[in-house]
Order: sequence, then C-alpha cells, then structure tokens
Amino acid sequence: MMRYGAFLRPHHRSGVFQLEDRVSYDFFHDFDLKRYSFHRFRADLQHYIYPFRSEGGLRRDRFLMIRGLFSTSNALSRNAVPFYLQETLGGRNIDGDPTLRGFADYRFRGPHLVLIQTEYSHRFGSGRPPAPDQPPPSLLKSIPHALG
Repeated sequence: MMRYGAFLRPHHRSGVFQLEDRVSYDFFHDFDLKRYSFHRFRADLQHYIYPFRSEGGLRRDRFLMIRGLFSTSNALSRNAVPFYLQETLGGRNIDGDPTLRGFADYRFRGPHLVLIQTEYSHRFGSGRPPAPDQPPPSLLKSIPHALG
C-alpha cells in the first residue's frame, strides 16, 4: 500500500479570530491485492474566537472553537476502502483529535464522515502558571490552573 497526497494548511490569526484549517486529497494505491485502491478528500476546518480581553490584550484562556470536518472516500471500480483506513467517530480519532466525546474511541466507522462541533473553553484560576525556574506552588494553588 502506498499513499500519495497533497494538502493545504491555511492558518490566520487576526484580532479575536484564529483559523487552523487543513484540506487534503490523497490517493491510496494497493500494489499487492489490487482491491483496496481509493481516493480521499478531507477538509478539517477549526476556527477559534477569543471574545474576552484583559489589560494586556486578548484572554487566550477563554475561547469558542467551531470545528467542521468533512471526509469522503471513493473506491475505484470493484475496490473497497479497508476497514482500518476508514474514518472513525467517537472518543478520539487515530490522530488524537476529539470527535464525539460521549462515545468510546472508534465507535462509528465508515468511508464518509461529516462532523460539526462547537466547544467553549474557560480555564479556572487567574494569572499564569509559575515559570520553570521558580519553585512549584502548593497543591491548592496549582489545581485551578489544571481545571477548566
């Protein structure tokens, strides 16, 4: 099996908006059995909005993330997409990205995928964690930085 592909990774950060996108087109070629060659188009669009400001600028510890993921595979003639290369939903995918958090990892599988997900993140605690050269804070002072 060999994979050929091309991708674009546009990203942009301007004011309260940040875009982290990846669009790719891949061709998977099966040299051995010649039954599993297929094409895949995938668009993963992640947009972040930072609505809160502080004295020093934007607050990066509070944000709204909107993610759209679309993937479609096209197997040629009598070929098929092998199960281990099909897209999955549920828990985290093979790349470690969260998909449907309420389900077990790899719960749903298929050659096509559409996902729209929104997340609001707000980290508890104020200030920043201590610098590496400073002594670690007490347990009660470090807990708010780990929760959100």
